[in-house]
Amino acid sequence: MKTQQLKRCLGLAMISGLLILQATLVSARQATTESLFDQLQQQEVLRIQLEVDLDQLLADKTGENYWPATLSFKDINRQDQTYNAEVKVRGKFRLMTCEFPPLKIKLSKKDLAAKGLEEYNDFKLVTHCMDNLDNTDEALLKEYLSYKLYNELTNNSFRVKLVRVTYKDIDSNSKITHYGILLEDEEELAQRINGQICENCYGVKDRDINQQNAMTQALFQFMIGNTDWSVSMVRNVKLLRVNGAYVIVPFDFDFSGLVNAPYAKPNADYGLRSVRERYFMGTVVDTMALQQTVDLFKAKKKALLRLVERADGLSWETKQDLVQYLLSFYSALEDGSFLLNDSKSTDSATQNQATPR
Repeated sequence: MKTQQLKRCLGLAMISGLLILQATLVSARQATTESLFDQLQQQEVLRIQLEVDLDQLLADKTGENYWPATLSFKDINRQDQTYNAEVKVRGKFRLMTCEFPPLKIKLSKKDLAAKGLEEYNDFKLVTHCMDNLDNTDEALLKEYLSYKLYNELTNNSFRVKLVRVTYKDIDSNSKITHYGILLEDEEELAQRINGQICENCYGVKDRDINQQNAMTQALFQFMIGNTDWSVSMVRNVKLLRVNGAYVIVPFDFDFSGLVNAPYAKPNADYGLRSVRERYFMGTVVDTMALQQTVDLFKAKKKALLRLVERADGLSWETKQDLVQYLLSFYSALEDGSFLLNDSKSTDSATQNQATPR
């Protein structure tokens, strides 16, 4: 009897050990598995080619249809990488305004898995908008810089990759090349910050948002001079649930004063006469969170200015203009005038009466 019990105990111990070993191996594999976006981050400006029927793609103003495409690039080891893809146009204002609207690129999860990569396969590509405007690439580079500035402030932000895209038409073999911004898959963002994407989360209450995040996001938008966003309407922000609270992740900064895109218009709802004017749209629920956020921005001042000074592709004159624009923000931060909304000077700061709720 004792022998049978001993064998049973040994058997259970062996099974338990195997299960623990299996879980450990799975955990280790998950910890070491890279995504395609992880791999792309290892390179500087990445050159990619997107081969697609450009006439069909650009003629589609609905944003509903995916078109077959091929995505190719050289990896960090200079090896050719090619993926079958689907591409569609996206956006609202830019879709109707731009000659070359933003795109969404979807890869095959099976193809990614076959290469030993995570199955995050859905990427937004911010494009150059206009083919013939000299400053359209500059605007895109400044929007890329905006994302990098926010990355410096918080991990609750989209990772981005600056790419040099050659668009090749499959019929004519004609090519055009411009800068683009590749955004990481939303699901990968959620996994990275241990959150869950909240779909159709309209009318979220201020008190239900992580207050440090809310203040960081609002003060950042003020810093770059952007009023083209809304949490309650979920416009140009993504909402995620992290540890029981909502977290805001902003995107699309082309209407900001820092980017100053050639097609951008000032927000008349706030009486702005120029996109370079600022208006603070934050709501102060927690004064301690506000002070902590102000302290964060002050601590990050040198790092943010350094990002501007080292920005890819921008002229010295443009960088100096952006530095001055950020310094005007810091003037408003120092004296607290960003809460008053009594001045909307083009390059100096400003703005909104943030009333506690």
